[in-house]
Amino acid sequence: MVNSSYIFELFANRDFNLEKFTGSFSYVAAILILLIRYSCIFFNKDKIQNILEHFPKEYKIEDLKFHKIDKFLLNFEKFIKTYRILNATAITYAFSSVIFNLIISNSKTFPFEIKFPFDAFKNDFYPFLIVWVFLSYILYQFSILTTENVIYGLITIASVELKLLAAEYKKSKDDTNVIINCIKRQNELYDVIGNIQRIFAPSFFTSFLLSSILICFTAFKCSISLDPAILIFNATFSIISMLQIFIQCFFGQILCDASGNLIDSIYECGWEKRKNEKLKKFLIFVIMRSQKYSAFSLLGVWKINLEQFQSVSGILLTLN
Repeated sequence: MVNSSYIFELFANRDFNLEKFTGSFSYVAAILILLIRYSCIFFNKDKIQNILEHFPKEYKIEDLKFHKIDKFLLNFEKFIKTYRILNATAITYAFSSVIFNLIISNSKTFPFEIKFPFDAFKNDFYPFLIVWVFLSYILYQFSILTTENVIYGLITIASVELKLLAAEYKKSKDDTNVIINCIKRQNELYDVIGNIQRIFAPSFFTSFLLSSILICFTAFKCSISLDPAILIFNATFSIISMLQIFIQCFFGQILCDASGNLIDSIYECGWEKRKNEKLKKFLIFVIMRSQKYSAFSLLGVWKINLEQFQSVSGILLTLN
């Protein structure tokens, strides 16, 4: 809240300082991303619980191995561990640079443009405030990871269910009852995926937009800062913001791939050879609906996938 009021104060003053504004906005934007994520989860607890009830409580290892989904989950686990290690390394490196700069040159700085109601650079206060800022940022990253566990956990389970359903379509052959059950399960899954999209749409959009702005602002700070500690911190913060966009697009891509695999399985189940014309038409409708639900999107326009990440990162690099 102190930083929010500081931003308004900067606008109110005639001697507006863009450097101070970008530093304060980065702090406020990061908090805003977290608050919107928590709000999406808190105000939709019942809906999330209802979504979880549509998923199995546990999976048989034999089924996962048979359909080669166990490898997908192992690769997913490795990716998440790598992502968290990168986050932790970036945070440690960023704050270490501030502390190292203090020890070497006795230069007192804060990673963000933070305004305190007292002189924060006094010897009595500064060491404790640096530790406080460091611990606050660790708590922030931990909170971000907690919300990601909920959001991306739901997407992963939905993707696994789509993969298992694709395997059922492939096994169906000429069994009409199996196909009808698959179609019912598919409609149920698409309703669940649609609910996930609606619940977390504000979070997806805010995270995508503000992370992009943060990358531009931190790059601007890097270009004008002469302080090595501030330079290193903003560079690592920019990388963390880019990771936020990447992880969102990565899980969007997982859902895209699972949906694409499902569409291929429906094609391969021999729908065009069915003697039952009603079932054949229904399968065509299912294929068309599958293409519609192939990915999450921002404002129903931009798909969230790795192709989108490539486009956004290209634009951001051009701007910077």
